[in-house]
This record gives sequence, structure tokens and C-alpha cells, in this order.
Amino acid sequence: MNDLKESVTELVAQEVGIGSGIKEIIVREGKAAEIITPRMVTLSGDIFAPGEFVTKRKQDIPANKTNVVFDYDKLEIILTVDEENHYQKKISGNLVVFPDLESFQINKPKRFTTIELFKMLRLKRAYFQNREAHAIILSQLQKLEVFTNTEFKSANNLRGSTAIQKITQAKSNLDLQFILTIPIYKGLPEKTFIVEIDVEPTDGTILCGLVSPDLAELEIQLRDEVMKGELGHFENYVIIHR
Repeated sequence: MNDLKESVTELVAQEVGIGSGIKEIIVREGKAAEIITPRMVTLSGDIFAPGEFVTKRKQDIPANKTNVVFDYDKLEIILTVDEENHYQKKISGNLVVFPDLESFQINKPKRFTTIELFKMLRLKRAYFQNREAHAIILSQLQKLEVFTNTEFKSANNLRGSTAIQKITQAKSNLDLQFILTIPIYKGLPEKTFIVEIDVEPTDGTILCGLVSPDLAELEIQLRDEVMKGELGHFENYVIIHR
């Protein structure tokens, strides 16, 4: 250790141009402090996340090094801060359909048998106006199932065209529509709209699809309102529309 101190003393004296006036050299042993490498910050959340980030961190965001992408097809907003830096910040937000609404498969190609639709709706009472309204639509589906089975069993030809005609006529006598109150997108308030059960007789059975022009209209309206409303958070930055 003494040899090390003497060598360091001589080296310091040579480098700083001083004589032997150095009275003491302290040599510390141990592990050097760990070098922490910066990291890229990537955050994702609902459609309001980028705007929330800008609102709370505005003083830390350089306007000339920041851009935001509005993707209307993907219903996504992507905020990039310090865009030229490898360790940039990227905050993304998506407008996502409320999961329970998605499970209804309204305005989708999905078709249910009456039994499948009954089982699915039976577990969705929370989104109906009340218990009575929920019970009524389940009762209507049961009546449709019984009628369908009876008509197809008594059909006089293999294709059951007579049964199909009767079922097509009979469905107009059943109230095959209901009202839902449910969020359309995650993070947004509930909306109320009418859903119709579209009945398609086929050979030997019927298939049901759920249709709602009201929902289709609300989806477009809310999408446009939210995306337009979020634009205001980014007026100081470069905005790219897709």
C-alpha cells in the first residue's frame, strides 16, 4: 500500500506541477458507483393518456423536438418527446371498445343459435334497463326456439321451406328487440341504444344476429368527438394525421 501511495504522489506532483509539498494522499478502495444507462420511456394507456402526459409535464417537453400522430383508422394517438434522442419518450393511447359490449357481437358477422344467444344474454342483465326487460327478451327467445323446433319437425319436405316461411312470418309477432345501457368505449360514460335480433331461418334451424343502427351511429359520433377533443392538448407540437 505504501508503494502505491508513493507512486500516486509522484504522479500527482508531475501532473499538477507541484513539489513534494503534498502531505497526504488518500487512496480509497472499493467498487466504483454503478453507471446507470438512460432508458427509453414507453407508456401506453387509454386514448386520454398522451394528453394527460402533456398536461402534467408540459414544462419538460421541448416543442421543437416533439410530435404527435393521430391515427384515425387504429383510433390511436402516439406522442413522441425528444424525437431525435435514442432514449426518447413515447406515450400512446388507444380508443378501445368496452369489452362487455364487444362480447355482444352487435353489427358483426357473428351468428348465434337461439340457445347460444339465450345463454349469452342471460349473463348480461346488468346492462338492461331492469330485471323485467331482461326476463322478457329471454322469454321471447325461448318461445322462438320452441316454435322453430315444432315447425321444422313437422315440415313436409327435406329442405323445410314450409317451416322457413312460417318462422319468417311468426318472428314479426315476437318482440325481438331490447335496450342496452353500456359504455361503448373504455373510459367513456354509458350510452343507451336499441338492439334488434335479426332472425335468419336455415335448413333445420335458425340463426340470430344482433343489429343496432343506433350503436353504429354512436360509435362514429363518439370516435370523432374524442379524437377532435384531444387535438387541443397538442396545438404547440407538430401533429401528423393518418
